[in-house]
Amino acid sequence: AISPDATTVAAGGWFGPDDLKGGPYGDVRLFDTRSGKVVSVLKGLQFPVYDVDFSPDGKWLAAGGQDGFVWLWEKGADGGWTKKAEFDADSIHISRVDFVGLDRIAATTTDNGIRLFDIASGNMVDMPAAEDLTEAAHRALAASPDGKSFATGDDLGVVRLWNAADGALIRAFDAQPFMIGALAFANGGASLVATCGYGCADKHGEVVFDVATGAKIAEYR
Repeated sequence: AISPDATTVAAGGWFGPDDLKGGPYGDVRLFDTRSGKVVSVLKGLQFPVYDVDFSPDGKWLAAGGQDGFVWLWEKGADGGWTKKAEFDADSIHISRVDFVGLDRIAATTTDNGIRLFDIASGNMVDMPAAEDLTEAAHRALAASPDGKSFATGDDLGVVRLWNAADGALIRAFDAQPFMIGALAFANGGASLVATCGYGCADKHGEVVFDVATGAKIAEYR
C-alpha cells in the first residue's frame, strides 16, 4: 500500500524464519519511497500478513492476515506509528482490508465471509445480509472513492455492493462464470471493474458494471 502523500510504502508478508518456533512472522514494514530504505517495522502479528491499507487521510494503517485480526496503527505528530486496536474477524485467513471513508474498515475472509468495523467504537457493524455468506471464499474488496460504499467478490463469481454506514446490502450483481479475484472502482466511482485475477485470466477477462443500475456495461476477454 502507498500512503496518500506518496512518501511511504507499507508491505506485509512472511518475514520470520522458516521455523514454526521462530515467530512472530507478521511484521509490517514501512519504506521511504525516495531512498527505498526501511523507516519503521510494526511488530505484533504472529502470522503472515496478506494485506495492508492506509486510510484516505494517512492517519491510520490497517493490516490483516492469517491470525484473523485486523490490526490498526495511528500515525503520530512525530511520524511514528502506535498500535491502537485489534479487530477480531473470527477468521483464520483475512484476504483483504480496506478503509471505507475515515471511520470504517472492511475486511474479506476466505473462511468466514465479510466484516465491517467502526474505528471509533471498535465494534463490528451488523451486516444481516452477509451472515449466510460464509460458504464461499471472499478474496476481492474495494472501497468507493466517496467512502460511502464498498464492494466484495467471492469465489462463486458474485460481486456485491454494501452501504458503509449501516452495512446493508445495496445490490448483488449478476454472477460471473469465474471467481472474483480483484475489484476496482473507476470513473469516479460510477463503474466497478471485476476480474478473475492471476490463475484464470487466460480464460476469463474483466467485466465492468454500472454501479447505479447494476448492469454489465463492458466485458474484456
